[in-house]
Amino acid sequence: MLAFIVAASSVGGVVCVGLLHKSPAGVPPKFDDGPTFHQALRAVNATVQRTSGGPWVLFSAIGLAAQAGYAPMAIGEFNNNLTLKYCSAQFDGLTIWNGTSFPTFDGNIASGTAPFWQFAFASSSTSEITVATDVSGLPKVYPPISNSTECAIYSGMARAPSIYESWVNPLPIDTPLQAANASVDIGAAYARANSPIVEMFNFGWIPFSDVTNHGGNGVGLVVTFSRCGIVGAAGFQPKVIVGELSSGQVANTFIGALSCTAVGNATSNPIQYVPYDIQFPTGGFPIGVGSGTAGLDLAFQVEFPGTASNSTPDFDAWGLVSWMTNISLLTSGGNPLPSASPTCMTWVPGLTGCAANPSGWSAILVTANGDWMDEFPAPGSAHQWGISNALLVSGERLVLLTPSSWSLTGDTMNVGGTQLIPYVSGTVPV
Repeated sequence: MLAFIVAASSVGGVVCVGLLHKSPAGVPPKFDDGPTFHQALRAVNATVQRTSGGPWVLFSAIGLAAQAGYAPMAIGEFNNNLTLKYCSAQFDGLTIWNGTSFPTFDGNIASGTAPFWQFAFASSSTSEITVATDVSGLPKVYPPISNSTECAIYSGMARAPSIYESWVNPLPIDTPLQAANASVDIGAAYARANSPIVEMFNFGWIPFSDVTNHGGNGVGLVVTFSRCGIVGAAGFQPKVIVGELSSGQVANTFIGALSCTAVGNATSNPIQYVPYDIQFPTGGFPIGVGSGTAGLDLAFQVEFPGTASNSTPDFDAWGLVSWMTNISLLTSGGNPLPSASPTCMTWVPGLTGCAANPSGWSAILVTANGDWMDEFPAPGSAHQWGISNALLVSGERLVLLTPSSWSLTGDTMNVGGTQLIPYVSGTVPV
């Protein structure tokens, strides 16, 4: 389904579920710049090396400098939903697997800085992996996990260290020189023509299937400029990749396009996009929520019609993010019921802290583990999500909140798209 087109190349019952916010609701925080690769690595390295089970060797570093709301796993690798399910449980914080609100980059793309960095280290003595992040200068190191865990297996990290450690060690030159070279070569022109963008620094192992030439043939670093995962970007989007040596010298560049959403036939005119089908295997079940509120727990799967059925829960349709979808609640006669933002817009210990607004219905998006991800609608809006770039993948759930005085007999909830691409449809009786 992924389509990267190289256009030019130069050499080289009642249930209570706990909720946990991954980041504050609403607009992502904005920071001017962030640390460089070496600065962020120094911030976490001392803690990592003191962690039992070492010695720990770096095999992956990812820096994200996104100029708008961004979901890095909107374009993910195979078994994306399983990776999200297990890694978001193992690394319970702002990581590439479970982030819904990354800090926004407001700096110069030639600076070599990024407000978000994620590192992965491996230990050959214990066959374990540990992940560390630096978010706007705040470091965090997560407890190690075994290579046999589902997160390590489905993300690809279990097999990665033996391949990628040599690509990262010894460490390449710091990112300011590499970013400056990438900017001069092609990045600045790309940024002028496309806005907003994300600049991604990639060292070693990369869990994104849309990245090519990431570190092979003597290349120590890849700087990627793209729009996929950015709020508002769908369909085919221009993309450039700059491959560099560890010295910062540009080795090769690739100019092309990547489809941010599902494509059935990228060579036809017009391009044939695959629709997204939101499947609700059941009509849901009552769930304990706040006072004066009825809650309905609705599990769903995101599928490509014709390629899978809801009997295959491990299948996932990539590329669907909350801003691309709209939810409506209709009466038996097809008339829309009013929506209103819920009361749990900030962290609450459980769904019992979530109550419907007396004037309308609302919905909470939670992970397969019950962690809070997003809410619909946002304050002051009838048709927007609280956080616009939360991933919608198989295994997640929508919890419908309605005033307990309402009767939902004969009503239906519809999920549709906010634009022609992608095509989104889903209906469930409530």
